Amino acid sequence: MPSLVNGLLGPVRRRKHVLFVLASLQLYVVSVGVAWHTCSLGLLSTPHTLILISLNVLQFVVLFGLVRSGWSHRFADPTLSFAHALSSIALSVLAFIFLGDLRANVLILIGQALVLSMLRVRPSQVLQLGWFAVVLLAMASVGLSMSDGKAYPVTTSVTIFAVGAPALLILSVLAKWVSDIRGHLSVQARSLSEAVEAVERMATTDMLTGLNNRRVMIDVVEAELRLSERTGLPFSVALIDLDHFKQLNDRFGHQAGDTALRQFSRQAETQLREVDRMGRWGGEEFLVLLPQLAQGEALVAMERLRRSIRNMRFEEHALMQVTISVGIAQARAGDTIAELIDRADQAVYAAKHGGRNRCTLAPRAQHDVRPSATERPAT
Repeated sequence: MPSLVNGLLGPVRRRKHVLFVLASLQLYVVSVGVAWHTCSLGLLSTPHTLILISLNVLQFVVLFGLVRSGWSHRFADPTLSFAHALSSIALSVLAFIFLGDLRANVLILIGQALVLSMLRVRPSQVLQLGWFAVVLLAMASVGLSMSDGKAYPVTTSVTIFAVGAPALLILSVLAKWVSDIRGHLSVQARSLSEAVEAVERMATTDMLTGLNNRRVMIDVVEAELRLSERTGLPFSVALIDLDHFKQLNDRFGHQAGDTALRQFSRQAETQLREVDRMGRWGGEEFLVLLPQLAQGEALVAMERLRRSIRNMRFEEHALMQVTISVGIAQARAGDTIAELIDRADQAVYAAKHGGRNRCTLAPRAQHDVRPSATERPAT
C-alpha cells in the first residue's frame, strides 16, 4: 500500500500539489456523468458525448501528468490553475455548442470554473478568465447563428449572450474581489507570522550575539540536569568571563566592546560540539553546557577554546586582545541550577584571582571547598 501511494503521489515535496489536482477529479467525474446521462436521455448525440468525455479525460490526465512529473514546478503556480481554468472554460463552451436547447445550462459550469479559480489564481487572472469566457461565448453564439440560423436564431443568440455575458463578468468581478481579500489575508497572515517569530527570537535570543539568552539557558540546564539524573551520564557546565572587559571598553570604545562580544561568540561556536549549547549569561559572561562530559574532559574542551580566543585578532583594532577566565563545574546528584552555576562561578572567581586567562575546575567533593588545580595558560 505505501508503495502504491508513493507511486501515485510522487516525491514528498510535490504531494500537496498532486493532491490538489486529485481533488479536482470529482468535478471531472460529475461532468462525465452528466454528459453520459444527457446522452442516455437523447438530448446529446453519442459522437458529441464521446468527444466531451474524451476531452475531459485527456485534460485531467495531461494536468495530472504535468504536476506529478514535476514539469510544472518551474512555474510560480505548480498546479497550473490558470491554464486549467482556461481549458475548463473552453470545454464548457464546446458543451454549449453541442447541447442544443439545453445549452444555457452550461453557463453554470463556466461560472463554477470562475468561482473555483479565485481560490488559486491572481486577482487579475480571474478577470482575464471572465473576459475569456465572454469572448468564447460570443464566438460560439455567432458561429451557431451563422451555421444553423433556424435551430439557433439570432434572437436566441442575443438573448442568451445578453443574459450570460453580464452575469459571467459580474461573477468574475466578485471572484476577483474575493481573490483580492484572500491575497490581503495571506499577506497579513505572513506578516503576523513574521512578527510572532521576531517576538519569539527577541524572547529567546540575545540580540547582540545571536546566542541563546539567559532564560533559554536556564530551561536547557534544567532539562540536562534531569537527563543526567535519569541516565547517570556526566554533565558539566562552563561559565566564561571576558577578562578586563571594562578596561577594553574604556580604551577602545563600547562599539569595540560589542565587536569583541560578537566575535568571541562566533569563534566559540566553532570550537564546540554540535550537542553543546552556549548562551549569553549576562554582560560579558557566557554559559556553555557540555552534556556527557566529566570535569576533566570539559577542561580539555575549554582549554582548546581558551587558546583559540587568546589568538583571536580584530581587523579594526589591531592592538585589542581578548582573553577569558573559565570556571567548570560537573553536576552532582540532586544539584539545582543555582548550586551548579554557583560552583562554576566560584571557579571563575578562582581563575581571575589566579591571574586570569585560564580554566579552573570547581571542587568535586561536597567537603572540598577549594578550587582544584588551575590549567596554566601557554606562554
